[in-house]
Amino acid sequence: GCGNGTFLPLLGARAREVVGVDASAASVRRAAVRAPEAVTARADVRSVPLADRQFDLILLLDVLEHVEPVVVLREATRLADSEALLVVSVPAFEVLWDAGDEEAGHHGRYRWPTLVAHLRAGGWEPIGHTYYQFLLFPLVYVMRRMRSRRLRGLERAPPRWIGAALGAINALEVAALGNFTLPYGSSLV
Repeated sequence: GCGNGTFLPLLGARAREVVGVDASAASVRRAAVRAPEAVTARADVRSVPLADRQFDLILLLDVLEHVEPVVVLREATRLADSEALLVVSVPAFEVLWDAGDEEAGHHGRYRWPTLVAHLRAGGWEPIGHTYYQFLLFPLVYVMRRMRSRRLRGLERAPPRWIGAALGAINALEVAALGNFTLPYGSSLV
């Protein structure tokens, strides 16, 4: 689920080889332009046409909420070498469910016990977790409860100054709380 490849250059700066897979042909084309050094492929994440046990790190960032999670996690297990790490992020807390989740094709939001059950069923043993956007959670909660179309649009595409302020809050959270397991947030990692 590499999407438009925004994350691929960051990985490319730290890895010998990077492979990005997405079901969308348009997204794969954009990813190839954004990260020409990466290998990109159009494929269904439930059945990736690559050899077994070849990756030491697999990222499923905002993927599991779109698919049958255990099927994708088993496929990740097939692709992973024996010492591989898996990093997963998913939207958290059903109380934040709104029309934006439906528009994005989400099947649900997660809490840690549910994600653990899926990970284990898919062949993975969790070694840690945290919620993310802990500091912004109250604001997200209020905005989702207001159910305003205008506010929903503002959340999805904020003006530059609001985006910068929210980014600064997220950076502060990572710097100040990054070594802690946070009890809630709008995402689970």
